[in-house]
Amino acid sequence: MRLKKGVYTTGLIMFVLALLVASVEVVAFSTSFFEKQYTKLDTAQSMGLSQDDLMKATHQLLDYIKGDVDTINVKVTIENESVDMFNQKEVDHMVDVQDIFMNVKLIKNIFFGISLALFTMSIINKDIFDVVMGKTVIRNAINVLVIVIGLVVIYAIVDFSKFWITFHELLFTNDLWLLDPRTDRMINMFPEVFFNTMVMQIILIFVISLALISIGYILFYRHVMKRGNTNDSYRTI
Repeated sequence: MRLKKGVYTTGLIMFVLALLVASVEVVAFSTSFFEKQYTKLDTAQSMGLSQDDLMKATHQLLDYIKGDVDTINVKVTIENESVDMFNQKEVDHMVDVQDIFMNVKLIKNIFFGISLALFTMSIINKDIFDVVMGKTVIRNAINVLVIVIGLVVIYAIVDFSKFWITFHELLFTNDLWLLDPRTDRMINMFPEVFFNTMVMQIILIFVISLALISIGYILFYRHVMKRGNTNDSYRTI
């Protein structure tokens, strides 16, 4: 029984972590989010290019991260001259970013697959109807996730600058992410305030998604407990 609880707890943790990555994808690939932030921060004007060119570069960048195109570079017009939007340092940095994204995406899909398999197994074994086990699994998962995710979220909220630097130092093995606003347009597209808003948006979507799923589980278990009073096949005690 203890082993089974441990397996289901691991599966639930994997699901929540995969849901977090999915929340990142929802925001990070939302062109409407980018456009709204560009307008709010007056990015196009401050960089000396049109909003259309800025969005064209953004689409190219996001398509590259997803693996849909081979390069991030695109021609834009600045001071009546057609130029490459990004320099070689930025191109090299985005190679690292794409690698990280592809690996994280793979892990997300594996986690979703494992959690779905365990969920299916719990239905077949009727373990999903065991309210006591369910409560234990959820409690154990929450204890782990509060430590892992909760501390990260608090760190990001309290001191985003330090959080963002630490995030990059952990993910990257080089200093290509240290961009210069005088020579690198990417840092002007995405200043710290941009990513601050993005991270907060990710947290919001993640929390809302988790809350909706939690409400669904609560309603389900209330139904199970109600049925358990009249049906011995529901293991509620």
